Amino acid sequence: MADAASQVLLGSGLTVLSQPLMYVKVLVQVGYEPLPPTLGRNIFGRQVYQLPGLFSYAKHIVKVDGRAGLFKGLAPRLCSSAIGTVVHSKVLQRYQEAEQAEVVCSSVCFAFCMLSLLFPFVFLRSFLLLPSFLSSLSLLPTSPGFGQPQPCIRSAPVGQELPPSPWGQRPLSGQLFPPDSSLPLQPGASKKEPVSSLEQVLKETSREMVARSAATLITHPFHVITLRCMVQFIGRETKYSGTLSAFATIYREEGILGFFAGLIPRLLGDILSLWLCNMLAYLINTYALENGVSTMTEIKSYSQAVTGFFASMLTYPFVLVSNLMAVNNCGLAGGLLPYAPTYSSWLDCWSQLHREGNMSRGNSLFFRKVPAGKRYVWEEQRFR
Repeated sequence: MADAASQVLLGSGLTVLSQPLMYVKVLVQVGYEPLPPTLGRNIFGRQVYQLPGLFSYAKHIVKVDGRAGLFKGLAPRLCSSAIGTVVHSKVLQRYQEAEQAEVVCSSVCFAFCMLSLLFPFVFLRSFLLLPSFLSSLSLLPTSPGFGQPQPCIRSAPVGQELPPSPWGQRPLSGQLFPPDSSLPLQPGASKKEPVSSLEQVLKETSREMVARSAATLITHPFHVITLRCMVQFIGRETKYSGTLSAFATIYREEGILGFFAGLIPRLLGDILSLWLCNMLAYLINTYALENGVSTMTEIKSYSQAVTGFFASMLTYPFVLVSNLMAVNNCGLAGGLLPYAPTYSSWLDCWSQLHREGNMSRGNSLFFRKVPAGKRYVWEEQRFR
């Protein structure tokens, strides 16, 4: 319980800190460009026309709405973060409990089956050997000390000393051999870290996929409200000013399905990103890195971060399409023409973005290039 509470507090803190970043990112994804491009320099020092970056965009929002304007949509996003963290941890906890119960049950069943199979043979053998055992009782010697355990004494030839045992004294625990840690390592040898098998990676990834999908499904209504609260900046609306009133508005105008607008591409993006990240990390850690290095754990953590970044880059179009579908045709200026037509489905949105070359719009908030072949329309504050 304390662990879940600490995760919720940590996630809430990160959510508050990243709120201005997400706010600017969502407005750029919709296509809203309140500031014209300016002449600047790219990362190579060449003069090019660039769009305003994160800090210039944030200054514009502060100029219009004040510093509090950077935190529009924070309340539903905090609810989404807290509920998602709890659901995610509960699902993984259920998996662990089910696995422990399955191990105990399978062990008991296996022991019972083995006893059931071996009991007839043991009973029959004992029954057949009983007469010979009884007859041998009358032939046993009656010398004193018979039947008591005798110490095992190592003997050596006359005139020679007994060489010392390589194992020393026999351990009191009854082990015949010492543990592997007591054996000296050969020169040049190194202890290898246990490498997770492919089966283990598949099992853990499958469980993580179910946990993330459950959290996404339950918290998606809060995600939709968060995006619509942010997009209101474009048309200066106040339709989704509160979390509870936003729930009532969406249910009244769109029904239950309105709470799950853009859910399918979001789920697909999360699942693809998770599997790409974990499988790439497994391949790199298994075949590209050698075990036995002192910094192996750090290197593997770095590889996990790199593969996660690469996977998020590949699956970014799913994030863009999901956010656009969440605000499309919802009565806000940012979800209507001229910013976006009414999409019939998320596939229609995907195909149109692909034709216009906007599949990576909003992916980067620094060194933003002017879209090729388009001109800036000041009246509409966008490119067309």
